[in-house]
Amino acid sequence: MLVLIAIGFGLSCAVLAIVFSYREEMAKKKILIQNKDLSRHSYQLEVLASLQEKIGMSMSIFDIAEMIVASVERVVDVTTVSYAIIDQEKIHLHTFTRQPVSDQYHNELQRKILNSIHNIDSHTKEIKVDETRSDSRQLSTHLPSSSALPESFITIPLILKEQFVGIIAVSSHLKHAYPEEDTMMLNRIVNQSIGTMEKLDALIDLERIKTDSLITNLSAGAILFVFENDGISLASINKAALEYLDLPLSPTTDKVIDTLNSYVSIVDLIKEVMKKKDEVTHDDIECNNKHLKLSIRPVHYAPTGKVIGISITMQDITSEHNLAVVRDQSVNVMIHELRAPLTSIKGAAALLEKGSLSEEDRNKMIHRVSISTERMLRDISNFLDAAKIESGRFSISLHEENLNAIILNEIDLLSSLAEEKHISISHELDPNLGTFYFDKERIQQLLTNLLSNAIKFVHEGGEIQVFSRVSGSGVEVEVRDNGIGIPSEKIPHLFTRYGQVNNILQKGGTGLGLYISKQIIDAHHGRIWIESDDGKGTSIRFILPLLHHTKPEVKLEATYSSHEENLMN
Repeated sequence: MLVLIAIGFGLSCAVLAIVFSYREEMAKKKILIQNKDLSRHSYQLEVLASLQEKIGMSMSIFDIAEMIVASVERVVDVTTVSYAIIDQEKIHLHTFTRQPVSDQYHNELQRKILNSIHNIDSHTKEIKVDETRSDSRQLSTHLPSSSALPESFITIPLILKEQFVGIIAVSSHLKHAYPEEDTMMLNRIVNQSIGTMEKLDALIDLERIKTDSLITNLSAGAILFVFENDGISLASINKAALEYLDLPLSPTTDKVIDTLNSYVSIVDLIKEVMKKKDEVTHDDIECNNKHLKLSIRPVHYAPTGKVIGISITMQDITSEHNLAVVRDQSVNVMIHELRAPLTSIKGAAALLEKGSLSEEDRNKMIHRVSISTERMLRDISNFLDAAKIESGRFSISLHEENLNAIILNEIDLLSSLAEEKHISISHELDPNLGTFYFDKERIQQLLTNLLSNAIKFVHEGGEIQVFSRVSGSGVEVEVRDNGIGIPSEKIPHLFTRYGQVNNILQKGGTGLGLYISKQIIDAHHGRIWIESDDGKGTSIRFILPLLHHTKPEVKLEATYSSHEENLMN
C-alpha cells in the first residue's frame, strides 16, 4: 500500500512538474511574442517620428525607402534589405548587405526583386536597371550554412499617388524567417510613411500656390530658391523679375542663376548669406537699362531654424538713381554758376584796387560787380526756393498790387543785360488791368526767370515782347521771343526739377528757374505753359486769377510727384 502511495505521489509530482514546465514555457513564449510586438510598435513609432522631424523639409520616395531599410533589421532578422525605385529612365536598385553572402545569392536576390516588379508592372521590363550595393560596416562572421540562396523573401510595394513607384525587399538565408505579423508591420509602416509624405506634399503644394500668388502680385522682382537633393533649385519667380532679367516664362534654375551672374556674382552673395545666416544687399546693379537693388535673404524652417532656401528681391531704383545723378549734376552746376560771377567780381575788384581806371572804365567795373552780384543772389535764391518746395515750406503772401507796374520795372532792371546782346524788349500791356491780389516778390521772381531765359536763348540782335491782357476771370501774361526755340519732346521736362540740367552748362543757369516759376503759379492757382517752334522762337504764358478779396497768406506744399520722376527716366 505504501508503495502504491509512493508511486502515486511520484506520478503526481511528475505531472505537476510537466504542467509547471509547460506553463513556464508558454509564459516565456508569450513574453517573447509581447516583446516582439513591442519592438514592432516601437519601430513603427520611431519611423513615423523620423518622418515628423522631416516635415517642412524636402522629402522624396527615396527618403522614405532609405529611412525604412536603414533600421528594419532592428525588428526582423535580415541577410539583405533592398529598395528599388522606378523612374522614367531606370530602376534604381540599392541593396544593403547585413550578413556575408555570395554573388550567387546576390544574383538570385536581384532576379526575385525584378520579377516582383515586373509582375506588378510589365512595362518595367524595358527599363534599365542601375544597381548599387552597400555592405554593413561590421559583417557577421556567421556564414549561412543552410543555403547559399535566399530562403525567406518578402516585398512591400510602394504606391505613391495611386502609382506604383517601387518596392522594398527583405531577404534571409533562414527558412520561415518572417511571420505574417512582420509582413503586416512593414506594410503598415510603408503605407503610413507614404501617406504622411502625400499629406505633406499636398500641404506644400497648397502653400506653394499661396506663395506663388503672393510673389506673382509683388511689384518688386521676387525669386525663391530651395535647397534639395544636395543642390539648389528654382521654386518661384514672378513676372517683375522675369521682365527685369529679360527671361522667358518658366526658366530653368541654371538659366536664372547664369543670368543673375552676368550682372552680379550671385553665387558669392548666396555663399555670404549662408555664412552669415542673415540678409545681404547689393545696392545698385545695372540691368537692361534699369538700376536694381538686390536683397538676398535666407529662408528658415521655423521649428528648427534650418536654412531651407534663399529669397531674392529686386527693387527698381532707376528713378532714385536718375534723381541722384541729376542732383550731382546740379551741385556741379551750382559750383559752376557761382564761380563765374565770383570770378567776374574778383577781376573787377582787382582793377578797381589799382586806381588807374578812367571814370568810364571804373563805372563799367562797378556795373559788372553789381550785375554779377545780382546773378549770384538770384542763383542762390533759386536753390533755396527749390529746397523749400521739397520740404513743403514754400509759401506766398498775397497783397493788392499793380501787375503792369511790376512788369515795367522788371523790363527796366534787365534792359542793360539785353543791351549787351543788342536785344530789344518791347511791351504791350492792357491799360485797364488795374490792381488785384498776388504775391509781388514771387511774381517779380517769376518775371525775372522768364525774361532772363529769353535773353539767354535769343540770338544777338533778337527781339523779346511782353504782353498782359485780361482773359476771362484771370490775367494772362506772355513773354515771347524769336530765339532758338525748344524741341517739342523737351517741353514736358522743362517744368520739372533740374529739367534743364543737360543743357544749362552750355547756356548758363541753374536749371531751376522754370520749375520754381511753375510752383509760384500753382500756388496762385493759376496756369503756366510753353508754346514753341524749334528754331523759330518761344512763347511762355501764365494766367493769374483776378482776386479782389483774399486771405493774406497761402502755404504751398511741395508738388514734386512720381509724374516728374517718369519724365526724368
